[in-house]
Amino acid sequence: MECARRGSSVRPRFSDTIVNTLTTVYFPVDLSSSATTEETRLIDNDDSTCIGNAAKTSVTFNFTDMVVVEFVRIVVNDVGFRDTIGVSYMNADKEIKCSRLKRLEINPTTSEIYCSQPVATTVFVLTGTGVKHLCTVSLSAGRDLALKTTTSSSLVEAQMVSDYAVDFDVNSLTCFQTQVSLTSKVFLNVDFPFPFSLFKIVLRNYREGLYDMLNNFTIQYNDRDAKAITNEQIRYMVAKREYSILPKVNVSQLVKNIQILSEDKSVVQNGYVLSVCLFQALGGCPPGGSGLDCSTDCSHCAGKECNIIGLCYNCTTRNNVTSCKRSCGNCGGDGSCDVNTGVCKHECKPGFKGLMCHQQCLNCGGNKACDRQHGYCNQGCAGKFTGPACTEREVST
Repeated sequence: MECARRGSSVRPRFSDTIVNTLTTVYFPVDLSSSATTEETRLIDNDDSTCIGNAAKTSVTFNFTDMVVVEFVRIVVNDVGFRDTIGVSYMNADKEIKCSRLKRLEINPTTSEIYCSQPVATTVFVLTGTGVKHLCTVSLSAGRDLALKTTTSSSLVEAQMVSDYAVDFDVNSLTCFQTQVSLTSKVFLNVDFPFPFSLFKIVLRNYREGLYDMLNNFTIQYNDRDAKAITNEQIRYMVAKREYSILPKVNVSQLVKNIQILSEDKSVVQNGYVLSVCLFQALGGCPPGGSGLDCSTDCSHCAGKECNIIGLCYNCTTRNNVTSCKRSCGNCGGDGSCDVNTGVCKHECKPGFKGLMCHQQCLNCGGNKACDRQHGYCNQGCAGKFTGPACTEREVST
């Protein structure tokens, strides 16, 4: 299946996360441009326009429809305040705090904030003393995973195949449409290459006067074993051009397949018919997977958790740095080191010294251990060496 690449809808703030996979492009869908906020300078794509109001401790982003924010990327003008910014949601005037907030530094002034359990909301809030230093905010709705799917359907009209539903043709030049059936319900089947956490579905039928070809339908969500997780019926008195659907599926329930089934005959066509010009499935990777197409293995990260481009939030106790692929080496104790600097948290293994325990203790006797800071040998010198650090040779007389 040939998939169309996305065009001008890509905002520069996420440009470093774009990945080409054959003919498919995955990237985070940015919600910022569809939000209303009192601080419009934060969504102008200009990192030089910052809040600068010393009294400001929160900023709100409002949406007309319910959204799920997978992560937020922020740019600040004072790195000292970057990690003081928190996340909360407002639902029915009730504040919901971010669950297990995780931060990831992209560069000194840019970081990403993740909540382990994304919440559907119409009000997204950034809080804290660092808010006054915000310059740019980008809100990710997740990946559009419909771009790498296989599709099938009932019999289609000529040159209106099911793949056209998932080609992301924003100019509506291509649409999927079934043939009109007088007796049988018609369907569209979308199969994903891997199970994923589903946040939102967007369905569009651009064609004026034919909106009822996409109305009164059932959506069924299936797991990896083709078993139904749940289904829901979408029906309006007047057919819509676009449907933005928050599925009745918990983010922990992984979806592998989605089926859309017509339920009523079209008034215009006098039969069962289904037409979709654009199908989007916004979501996140299953546990242990990451990368824009969820093919990156996070097993080397602590808790097997990493961000959308495969950077670990935290490393295991025995590896360090953002990629978590460099060993803590000769650290003693439990073998752990600082995730960012690589500095050992305890003493070095016998025979090594230095902050990262990568320097050898020279000429030490016994178990060859030495003082981590100065290199003084703990059990005397070996052979004919002498001095606190055993760097001097005994002089024969």
